[in-house]
Amino acid sequence: MTVDVEVTLINDSVDATEKADIEKALASHDVDHIDYYDVSVLLKVNGDELGKLHKLNGKITVALAKVSDPAAGYSRQYFVVRDHEGTVTVLTEGVDFYIEDGVIYVISDEFSTYAVAYKNTLLPVPKAPETGDEAEAEGGAASVNASTAMVVAIAALTLVGAAIFAKRK
Repeated sequence: MTVDVEVTLINDSVDATEKADIEKALASHDVDHIDYYDVSVLLKVNGDELGKLHKLNGKITVALAKVSDPAAGYSRQYFVVRDHEGTVTVLTEGVDFYIEDGVIYVISDEFSTYAVAYKNTLLPVPKAPETGDEAEAEGGAASVNASTAMVVAIAALTLVGAAIFAKRK
């Protein structure tokens, strides 16, 4: 007897009620995209399927979906939702799922319909560096003049000290 875990993309065949319940659970996150998956734990003997397990006694980790990079200038936040026997749960990243090497892994003991959603967020545009004109307008010339005066003062003190030292000899 073997136990196989199968993950199947079901975007075109997801149950309408499950889809609506999952979308409702994600409504506050304002997601840009959702993919739906059937996660099945199958019991097999000699390759023949005996049945599906929907709940296990302990949790296992399942590779659910590959993640993709967002467009340039955006960050991407992922959400995972499980609809198990009519109970919809938004899973917590770092507890119920994690992302590693471009793959979302789910840690669960319940297997049925899962959804992977993401939200793209525009990254803030970095402030352009100041040009010379702006620096001068904000006191740049004054700070250059102060630095020059400090260098001249140190040089003058050095010369005075050298002259006093030479006179003592």
